[in-house]
Amino acid sequence: MNILCIDTSGVACSAAIAKDTKILTEQYTNNGLTHSATLMSLIDGCFLRAGIKPAQLDLIALTVGPGSFTGLRIGMSTAKALAHSADCPIVQVSTLEALALPYVWAESTAVCAMIDARHDRVYAGIWCGKKAVLPEGVYTLDEISGYLQEKGDVLLTGDGADAYGKRLQEMYPHVKIAPPALRYPRASVLAMAALEKAAAGQAVSAYDAALEYMMASQAERNLKK
Repeated sequence: MNILCIDTSGVACSAAIAKDTKILTEQYTNNGLTHSATLMSLIDGCFLRAGIKPAQLDLIALTVGPGSFTGLRIGMSTAKALAHSADCPIVQVSTLEALALPYVWAESTAVCAMIDARHDRVYAGIWCGKKAVLPEGVYTLDEISGYLQEKGDVLLTGDGADAYGKRLQEMYPHVKIAPPALRYPRASVLAMAALEKAAAGQAVSAYDAALEYMMASQAERNLKK
C-alpha cells in the first residue's frame, strides 16, 4: 500500500511516502516559510524520490489538529485535492497522537504530548504504550502538573515542552524532556498509524475528512466578544 503522509500542524512542515510500514522517503523543513510555500515542493520531492506517481496512492495520512489553524487548513486542502485525484481515502491522525507515536514501545514510561495553547494552557494527552491514560483536551498547566505528580517516569514532548518543560522539571525530577529532534511531529510516524486505522475501518473519504481544532481560533473568539 502506497501511503502519503503529511504534517502541517506546527511551525515545521513535512511529507513522507511509505510502502506499507517501510518509509521510502521523507522531506522535512523548519525554515520559517509558510506551509503554502513549502508543502507542495516537499510532496513533489517525495514522489520523485519514491519513484511513484500521485495516481498510485492508496492512502493519505494527515495530522488534523490541534495545532496551527492556518497550517492545518493548508494540509487538509492539499490532502483532499490529492485524495480526489487518486481516488483514495484519508486517515486522520491527532497531532498529539503523532507526537506520542515514536515512544509507544516504551510502555514503562508515560508520554505526555503537549502543544502550547498560550496563557499557561496546553493541548495535551498522556499515553502509556498505546493506551491513552489522559484523554486529549485543553488543560491548564496546573491540571497537567497534577496528573504528572501521580505518574512514575514521564517524558514530555511537543512544543508545550519547549514552553513549560523546565518549569515542570523543577517541580517533578522524574519528568524528562524529549530531545529537539524528536520533539515535533514528523510525517513519517503517521504510516503505521494509518495502516492500523485503515484496517480498523477508520479511513474516510476526501468529502468527510475534517480538522479537529479543540479550541476556537483567536479571530473566532474575538468575534464573540
